[in-house]
Amino acid sequence: MFALIVSCCFLSGGAVFSPLFIKASAQAGTQHDGYHDLVRLIGKGEHLRAVEFGLSLLSPKTEQRFEFFERLAQAAKLSGRLEETRIVLARLVLQNPANVRLSYGLALVQLESGNSQLAIAALKECVRQLPEEPLPMLSLIHAFHRLAQPQAAADFLAEALKQNPENFVARLGKALHLNLLKEYQSAVEEVAIAVRLAPTNSLTCLYQSQFMFQAVRLKETIGAAKQCLLVTGEPELEIRRDLLLGLGTAQAILGETTASEHLLSARAISVSLEDKPNQRLASARLGSTYWAQDFYSEAVSEYKQAIALSIELSDRLNEGTALANLGSLYLTIGNYEAAEKSLRQSWSILSTFPDDEPYVTHKVNIWARIGILQTEQGNFENAIKSYNESLRYEELRKPQAPQASTFNALAGLYLKTGGHSQARGDQQQARADYVQARTLIEKARSLDSGQMLEPSLITLALSGEVHFRCEELAEAEKDFQKLLEHTEHGKNPHHRWKALAGLAAIWEKQHQRDAALAFYRQAIKEMESVRVRLAGVESRALFFQDKVVTYHRMAGLLMKLKKDSAQKGDLHAAQTYATEALEITERARARSLLDSLSQITRNLATEIPQDLKIERLQIQTRFSETESKLRIATAEKPMNTKKVKALEEDLKRDIEALSQWQIRLRQRNPKYADLQYPEPLKLEQVQQMLRGN
Repeated sequence: MFALIVSCCFLSGGAVFSPLFIKASAQAGTQHDGYHDLVRLIGKGEHLRAVEFGLSLLSPKTEQRFEFFERLAQAAKLSGRLEETRIVLARLVLQNPANVRLSYGLALVQLESGNSQLAIAALKECVRQLPEEPLPMLSLIHAFHRLAQPQAAADFLAEALKQNPENFVARLGKALHLNLLKEYQSAVEEVAIAVRLAPTNSLTCLYQSQFMFQAVRLKETIGAAKQCLLVTGEPELEIRRDLLLGLGTAQAILGETTASEHLLSARAISVSLEDKPNQRLASARLGSTYWAQDFYSEAVSEYKQAIALSIELSDRLNEGTALANLGSLYLTIGNYEAAEKSLRQSWSILSTFPDDEPYVTHKVNIWARIGILQTEQGNFENAIKSYNESLRYEELRKPQAPQASTFNALAGLYLKTGGHSQARGDQQQARADYVQARTLIEKARSLDSGQMLEPSLITLALSGEVHFRCEELAEAEKDFQKLLEHTEHGKNPHHRWKALAGLAAIWEKQHQRDAALAFYRQAIKEMESVRVRLAGVESRALFFQDKVVTYHRMAGLLMKLKKDSAQKGDLHAAQTYATEALEITERARARSLLDSLSQITRNLATEIPQDLKIERLQIQTRFSETESKLRIATAEKPMNTKKVKALEEDLKRDIEALSQWQIRLRQRNPKYADLQYPEPLKLEQVQQMLRGN
């Protein structure tokens, strides 16, 4: 699962946690100071209006909170109105030089305008005057690093801590400094001191959860985020949103089922703030979460929503990464045509960015996924070219950080080519391919974090397969048993069936036929639980194609058991095995038939008018968000019954809206409506059908 979200950092538009100094507690200022209105305007991309609105609220005696000025500086930069904003703030500071908040805002705008020395001096003065306020310190540390002056940051912090080792603001600043240096473990240790010194400060505990995530201490991340939510007040909406985003992401990586619930809550907050960038981020992470839980239809919907929001925001990078995610998902479920379309679209966007970080990581990943696609299509020659292209970009990364996913993908390719060579009777070439696969698997293993996340599970499955093909059955069994242990309790069923099928094949080879049969049965059960979740997704049939071999292996084993029983004179057992073999063969055929019928439905679905597609997505999105808000509202103590009732009414309206949509669909595409939303039969229709029969 880590590969799904983190190795797909390129798929979520940046690091999973980003300790932005824009975030802060809402202790300063009132809740009606225009801050959230400013946030909404920026969230909607109306940066010019945001600047005009922000400046209109300022006066020499203004008491706007610190984060207000950070948002104002952000809007000024995005709108091209930095100079105008700087002049206004400079005039206001001259009128009231004692107003630290105005000086802080001016410093941020000066920093964005390139007046770095003035900005640094002003921020230092803000820290001196307000030693208990975290934001000026954090902004100063960010400014030092932005100007490539990490030593200046270290010196400033050392002096501050020399004066007062118990200053939680300085401790938090040092933790941020270490984090920006990518010394993640040290950052976690330092922020723990800050939390001890200020346990109720929500910004401090937010940073703690973020830094723990970056140190890949996921269980601790979850604990810290949950604890922080307890001390974060309702008005601190942005901090709650970020905590929920982080909590949901960490839970998703570890396969916890409540991940989507927290991500939906984060999106609900973003919607309430009209914050489209974070709506996009929540949708991207929900897509990855639903994917990991094998809710493929929901994952497709979320990725498409992330793409739509990226287009609306003119965010080309995140449009490209969301397309890459969607393409990777289509690849996983076997819709190779849709996968290729999305991946090529993604590359057409990502190729326009320079060959440096973070863009080069995106390019590494997109070519690796194109390589996987070509491998699955049997186009091995082009797949090798694509992987080499991925490795070429990987060499440009600074510092270089080879990806386990790339090694795993290449290993899978050599397993396939080895299988083809073996089928042709070319044992020498098969052995050479398996040696290559083994080498790549070991490289992937060398990058293992030890937390058994997604790349580790894939490596285990590949290792078990290569051992099996090389007749190293004891080693293969170890790998598949370990894979099985790490997919218990409903986690990662898309890996669990592989472990079960692998063990079944081993025990069949060792003539432990009863054990093999039991595991084949379990493997098919897990496989079908994954497959059933593909309802409404374009590639259900294709998903099944490469897995039908497990059905055939089980049927073959049953026929061997039938023969054994017949030879022993146990005709009843022989008949039972034969019946089950027939049933499992027919089940495989039935699955293929049902999927073919689904394909007809999908073909008709392409004829749905675009306006109806958009309307359905809007209704579904609104319903999901309202449902999330209702869940939060019903859990509140004491429960606001008026609020709950209003949300329930909203849900009823959404249900009615969907009903009306189905009526319009039936008028414009009756064939699809009949298949997807069949009307109940009337009594006279049933009677007529019975008479006809």
